[in-house]
Amino acid sequence: MTEQSLFIKLNDNRRPESHPILEQNLVDMIEGFDPSNPPKGFVKFIKTPIPELHPYERYDYLDYVHSPELSKKYGQETWHEVHNIIKLDIYDRKEIIDKFKRLNPKMSDWIFDETTMNLIPPVPKPDDGKEYYWNVDFKAWQENKPNLQLDEILELAKQIGLELTTEKNEHITEETVRKLVDMINLGK
Repeated sequence: MTEQSLFIKLNDNRRPESHPILEQNLVDMIEGFDPSNPPKGFVKFIKTPIPELHPYERYDYLDYVHSPELSKKYGQETWHEVHNIIKLDIYDRKEIIDKFKRLNPKMSDWIFDETTMNLIPPVPKPDDGKEYYWNVDFKAWQENKPNLQLDEILELAKQIGLELTTEKNEHITEETVRKLVDMINLGK
């Protein structure tokens, strides 16, 4: 899809009085409209992409302004969009974090990490090679354990040489369960 050429109408004070207008619409409305020499009050217009917001920034407003650089590039007066971004101060940031914590009371004890720009649990995650998740109810790290149905456990047991059935009441050792869990974790 090709980008369509746009124009904007300026008032007598040289301020935009409309939103951008497609060139084709002007051709249809104004007899003899020439995009390289538009009628008085109309100027070429270029849309600009909305910038990616970084931490501590928020979008404030959109403005249309004259661009000497684009005017030179296109050989005619050209205006463009300017996206105004505001940097949040420490009070704005605190307000956002406090609001998040009010809306998520189970995470009210989380701490804002300035390096990662994220809220993190108040207790560091264990570093023992196991997978963990933060349990908001117990406010503690919990080891990820697979949630298996009985038939899945029986099938995995069969794969490691155990014949378990729902009719038998076999004694299962902790080592056997650990083997099953390791197989599940490895996707076997």
